[in-house]
Amino acid sequence: MSSNIFSKTPNKNDFLQFLNDIAISRTDSYFYITPDSYKKANMDNVLNNYIQTIIPFYSKSKLYFINRPFNYKRLCTVIRQLSNIFSFTYTSDIKYIHSTYIISYKIYTTTEGTF
Repeated sequence: MSSNIFSKTPNKNDFLQFLNDIAISRTDSYFYITPDSYKKANMDNVLNNYIQTIIPFYSKSKLYFINRPFNYKRLCTVIRQLSNIFSFTYTSDIKYIHSTYIISYKIYTTTEGTF
């Protein structure tokens, strides 16, 4: 494995299910993640449950990525890390609304199952 962040590879299906649970919209080829996804994940307690499942896969020196308090920016960091380990392509879309920047992501995956 070429990643310094993970000591072993997390479960790909768990990650896909997590994306399915928090995505604002999804198609056969991508999941759309926005700041509302973070709110949805917190409301449904999906975020804490998923973080607990991936803790054993992180290297000890990189645990600060998931042990510190989460916000949308930190959630995106973890999603990007996992997308890279699974070779998922992602794109970001930056919008400037009401004097703030809103970054949304499209995570492109290969469809292995029905979501």
